[in-house]
Amino acid sequence: MKKVLLYIAIISTFLSAGEIADQYGAAAEKIIQAALENEAGFERLAELCDTFGPRFTGSQNLEDAIDWILKRWRKMVYPMSMEKK
Repeated sequence: MKKVLLYIAIISTFLSAGEIADQYGAAAEKIIQAALENEAGFERLAELCDTFGPRFTGSQNLEDAIDWILKRWRKMVYPMSMEKK
């Protein structure tokens, strides 16, 4: 149900955006479809929210969350960049 609501919200945003929807609609549809087929992104978001809670500007939670995101991103991107060389 969450996926359906997310899909409806994103599509309705693009439909109301006019030219932007025309320009980026196909790319947005690919992203939406990938998100609906794989729950990894939603699981990461849940982990981020559950682990760090509110992340107000200047808070320690925000700083810790940024560090966590960068660490996760480096684990995902660095191995891929090494494979391409």
